[in-house]
Amino acid sequence: MTLGPQQRAFLRDSRIVHFATVSPRGAPFVTPLWFVERSGRLRCATSAASITVRNVEAGGRATLLVYPARAGTPDRVLRLEGGACVERGAIPLGVVLAMARKYYVAPSGLAVELAHVARWGLRLRYYAQSSPALLEFTPEAADWLAVPAA
Repeated sequence: MTLGPQQRAFLRDSRIVHFATVSPRGAPFVTPLWFVERSGRLRCATSAASITVRNVEAGGRATLLVYPARAGTPDRVLRLEGGACVERGAIPLGVVLAMARKYYVAPSGLAVELAHVARWGLRLRYYAQSSPALLEFTPEAADWLAVPAA
């Protein structure tokens, strides 16, 4: 499936994807992750020891929920369903650079990082606990979900 221009623009402007998987025993698990979209696929870097990685390796499927980046109450969420795979080891340089552009170098990303400089040590300890893994998600279906008014 090819993402439409409106969906790609929504992904480009969004910062977090909620990556939902199911364990071999049927237990759901959702984790928020940073992501980049390249060639119609979403890529997320995470720990190779994470529950998400274990679930993807066991089942190869995922559902992603993407919320808009702007502040306020969202009126819709993009839901993507499809296949997922894991690549253990060093994250490819192209993905690292794309994430750096999106989350560190962009003005909004730089402001967030500087506001949380005191937490950098915690993040480094987290990443040092395990080797890295790249989650690659290929959407097979996409739809918009309305968010009910509060």
